[in-house]
Amino acid sequence: MFVTLFIGVLDLPTGRLRYCDAGHDAPIMKVDGGWRMVDVNPHLPVGVFDDFTYSVQETQIELNSTIILYTDGGYE
Repeated sequence: MFVTLFIGVLDLPTGRLRYCDAGHDAPIMKVDGGWRMVDVNPHLPVGVFDDFTYSVQETQIELNSTIILYTDGGYE
């Protein structure tokens, strides 16, 4: 069993987003009227290997920006 995951911590006063992606689709961000993908390191989903090491990334979320997290579906 494994799961894809995107987890982040957003500091609202500064706009600093620290995050880690584990095989999930990259978020999309709208900045100044244009859309772009958030850069994510290509990590394996959680649960594939017990000893896999994930790295933390950081980006700046500007005032009045929108970030969209989405999924490609689920399985029951």
